[in-house]
Amino acid sequence: MSEQQGKAIKGRAVNSGKTHPQSTEGSSALRHRLFIGIELPSAVKLRIHKAVRPALLKIEKGKLTEPENYHLTVFFIGEVPPEEVSDWKACVAEAAAVSQNFELSLCHTGYFSRKNRKILWFGSEDSAALEALYKNVLSAVDSILLLQGKPEASAQPGANKPFKPHITLGREVVAEDEAVKIRTEKIKLKVEALTLFESKRVSGKLAYVPIARFRLRERL
Repeated sequence: MSEQQGKAIKGRAVNSGKTHPQSTEGSSALRHRLFIGIELPSAVKLRIHKAVRPALLKIEKGKLTEPENYHLTVFFIGEVPPEEVSDWKACVAEAAAVSQNFELSLCHTGYFSRKNRKILWFGSEDSAALEALYKNVLSAVDSILLLQGKPEASAQPGANKPFKPHITLGREVVAEDEAVKIRTEKIKLKVEALTLFESKRVSGKLAYVPIARFRLRERL
């Protein structure tokens, strides 16, 4: 997930088009860095960390994600002022209300190249249900942005690229290409809720804190 100011579409941050002329030093402390995603149970996080260990051992250097922070990002929102947080809670509620729960199989690592570094991730098998959830989220995001007088996310560059859901294992990774690409046992995940997260420092450590959670509809 690209962590830059602004909205993001499938990992690409885009400028919100809104300026803040009254910004002062330390004003970022008054803003909330938000994203929409899927929480992972502690047992699943531990299984993932164990399954991907052979790939992690091949890393020469990089910034690894703490297992407690493993999650699956659906849409990165970016930094927003406090008065907009309720809008984004409503957005997640709207998307969850029209999406059914489903099972996901996590089973392989991969990477995105960034110059001579990599973003290492753990991914799933193709899932029509997950793609449908993403489309519902994108529709709800567009509704919120229209209410806020901002450009729709679905109209931004990159919006039509395939959705590539993943759990970030590490950033700025240096390793041989094939060494970090492995297949693992299938780790089943029952996706039953959609969550609004805040990325923040807690006791000096980066944490992804759930601030609102909404259950998906039961599958008929």
